[in-house]
Amino acid sequence: MTSCLHFARLALVLLAHAGAACRPPPDAAAVDAAPAWVELGTGAEGFVPLAAAGPLALYTGMQGGFHLFLSLRAGNLAPGDPTLTTVSCDSEDARDNPCIDLVVREGDAELDLFVPLRLALVGDGDGAYLLPRPRLVQLDVPDVAALAGRSVTVRATVTDRFGVSAEATVSATVVPAALE
Repeated sequence: MTSCLHFARLALVLLAHAGAACRPPPDAAAVDAAPAWVELGTGAEGFVPLAAAGPLALYTGMQGGFHLFLSLRAGNLAPGDPTLTTVSCDSEDARDNPCIDLVVREGDAELDLFVPLRLALVGDGDGAYLLPRPRLVQLDVPDVAALAGRSVTVRATVTDRFGVSAEATVSATVVPAALE
């Protein structure tokens, strides 16, 4: 009888471990059945929603280049691991982090020099996730005047480690950044 009891306990332990091995990773539970979504933002210091036809500040960099700051807020995506190093989406490293692609276009011309990156998202306290800080996105333009007052289309695509993807597109009006 003792050996039968020992065998039954062993079987229960093995079944419990087998069940645990079949469970998804902890952050997969955060990705529920609701559709994934992304909201585009701007702001040099933190997330500021980017309104349709709203202003998008274009900065002149210290080295003579031109850039803007883009950010995003997302939901129903696996946020990744902020302890992992930022790498290109083409890299085999940091695969647990979502792939973030930010594109800026004027008509058919792609203006940005942004390389898609694997970046972890952090909780915003309201159940959504943000980039930890806005991304500086360099543009291939000759000067601020070349885009001032013009409309550009900004697109953010986020794909998490499970292949869940969301995209947002906003048309915004470029304005010269205020000098500080």
